Amino acid sequence: HGLGAVALIVLTAHHAFRVGLYSGTTPVAVLWGLLLILALGSIVFVYLVRPLILWRRPYRVDSVARAGADIWEVVLRPDHRSRFRFAAGQFAWVRFGAYPIPGLDNPFSIASAPSQLPALRFLIKESGDLTRRIGALKPGSKAYLDGPHGNFVLRGHGADRLCLIAGGIGIAPILSILRELGAEGDPRPVTLIWAARTVDYLVCREEIDAIAARLNMDVTVILERPSAGWTGRTGIVDAAAIRTAVDAGGGGRCLALLCGATPMMVAASRLLREAGVPGRRIVYERFVYD
Repeated sequence: HGLGAVALIVLTAHHAFRVGLYSGTTPVAVLWGLLLILALGSIVFVYLVRPLILWRRPYRVDSVARAGADIWEVVLRPDHRSRFRFAAGQFAWVRFGAYPIPGLDNPFSIASAPSQLPALRFLIKESGDLTRRIGALKPGSKAYLDGPHGNFVLRGHGADRLCLIAGGIGIAPILSILRELGAEGDPRPVTLIWAARTVDYLVCREEIDAIAARLNMDVTVILERPSAGWTGRTGIVDAAAIRTAVDAGGGGRCLALLCGATPMMVAASRLLREAGVPGRRIVYERFVYD
């Protein structure tokens, strides 16, 4: 992508200055020159300046542990003195390895709460070339982190009650929010709808139950493929589950936060609007962009 961007910049500049009919005039030439500097400057920043900044702020892998069927919890700790700040629900680009090589980092939701700093916890699902090897990471190995990013947060959204909907690994940023709500002792009614393929994907379930016990919080777990003896709900997130979550806690402004597979979020968003939640009060975090 970087080489393609450079080639596009060079070819565009050549066309503008050599072929363009109006680029010979001073004002237009100056404008094209400024745009060229801006474009090349962005390439230099992404592929040279940014890696140098990250190289000066390394992290180390503190621990790697299996959290679910094919989900790993990776804990990072800073190996520098700079302070990292983030809001619960945000994500970071993480590069595991000796050097912050551009293009080899991946976006992962931060699963820990800001109150748990300086440790940073990530729940990572095996789903690609890098993540399939995540369990082989050794404690003490280096990592680099660029962030925080994202608007999957509570701040800026005034709400009297919260409806959190997680599907699969989508529990990661919602777990960050729950951990922070628990640390703050937030008094607002909270409803969590947690959908998973099997019981093996219910990561950190005991901790979530403990947080729910401290808060004014209800948890609904829905399994797509329940095991023998499962007495909870089965299937998918449906209108009944959404209506129960929206109505929980009585009246007031409800803020809904969704994270999971795109089809689930599309369906849940539609059901939330049908249940009376305005679109502006539905916030979601997408993993895949088509």
